[in-house]
Amino acid sequence: MEKSYKFRIYPNKQQKQLLAKTFGCARYVYNYYLDKKIKLYRESQESLSYNNCSADLTKLKQEKIWLKEVDKCALQNALKNLDCAYQNFFKLHNGFPKFKSRRDNHKSYRTNSNIKYYEKYTNEGCLTPERNAVKRLCMAFDIYYKEDVFNSSMKKIKESNMNISPMGQYMKTIQLSI
Repeated sequence: MEKSYKFRIYPNKQQKQLLAKTFGCARYVYNYYLDKKIKLYRESQESLSYNNCSADLTKLKQEKIWLKEVDKCALQNALKNLDCAYQNFFKLHNGFPKFKSRRDNHKSYRTNSNIKYYEKYTNEGCLTPERNAVKRLCMAFDIYYKEDVFNSSMKKIKESNMNISPMGQYMKTIQLSI
């Protein structure tokens, strides 16, 4: 069984900068490989697979060092989203994938991890995840959960989405396997 929970978070200035870099890098990787796929198809009527793009991403990270500063899972998931959009275009005849704009109000990225949450109660009766899980998943955000959200001692995070609303509110969505 899967459940999703959405939380509003309040990052500090340094965390906001890291989130802005991650949003930008995920958008850059998506647009870079979409452009590369379009050019390759025009030249030789071939397409890049996800595996080819993923292998090329490691080379791109060596050229563009600023791509190493952000979450690697966010960049891989940008490639997966592009591959899924490309396959849906050819199989389901959906619209062709569009380039992501810097000026678009919808900024988000998806990350996944194999982190397990362990229950740990504070004096207020709130549940807090272990520090390592918070660091890997939320980039050291202090996220507190209500006690009724978690009813078993261990849960596995399937994926997590981070987005920012047009009003500047940061939201974290966590999908759990129960």
